[in-house]
Amino acid sequence: RVDMARKRWCDLSHQHFDWEGFGDHSWLDRRRHLAVLLKAFRRAQIELNSFPGEYQVFALITPGDSGGDAVYVHTPNPNGTPFPMVPNGERILLHASNFRKIKRVGDVIHIFSEVVKKIPSKLLFVGDGPERATAEALCRELNLCDDIRFVGRQEQIEDILAISDLFLLTSEYESFGLAALEAMAAGVPVISTNVGGLPEINLDGKTGYLGDVGDTQHMSACTIKLLTQPKLLEEFKKNAARQADQFDIGKIVPQYEALYNRFL
Repeated sequence: RVDMARKRWCDLSHQHFDWEGFGDHSWLDRRRHLAVLLKAFRRAQIELNSFPGEYQVFALITPGDSGGDAVYVHTPNPNGTPFPMVPNGERILLHASNFRKIKRVGDVIHIFSEVVKKIPSKLLFVGDGPERATAEALCRELNLCDDIRFVGRQEQIEDILAISDLFLLTSEYESFGLAALEAMAAGVPVISTNVGGLPEINLDGKTGYLGDVGDTQHMSACTIKLLTQPKLLEEFKKNAARQADQFDIGKIVPQYEALYNRFL
């Protein structure tokens, strides 16, 4: 931590670790805690950067010890170099998966290729799998390498969700859609296909938008609509968090127990 702080010119550091009884807390609780914290730092970045020449503020998010997390906020960089991923406060879009064909990762890139034409934005890919090389090749073909990052597998995706504006999920099929639910738990609206269990999680026109498999034009239009209407985006973020709360373990387990008791 000290070495990193010296190298990164940290002025403020927040970190926390596992505590006794942490296992009793649901994963939704943990994501909400980190989402509030990290979004506060992101707001600070935007607000301070609104004063030209004053500060460059950004968050460096790294895994902490014992399963915890650490967040560093930096001001100002003696070299004058802003955070390389979003130097001008671009919107951040996120996709996370195992990069199998059924995930249709290429559709995510095609959606982003339309979005970035109209909105300064970046795309983060989390995960790894057999289609990653194909996706990287498509990025080069569409000349999007400067705006897309492949960050590989991440143990604590909530760190990345907390700084994301939208989550893209273009799967050919999803039995449930846990990745979408995790995003929504962090207050991130979802643009997804309307297959499997996704319509039950992602409420069209409320927590995000749904589209037919392969309809990248519709999904890119929905993405642009949300990102160009800040008030609507903020409303969707709140709706997403509330919808995710309906799937909290404290609410779902009693439903399963009630169902089982009916047949005992």
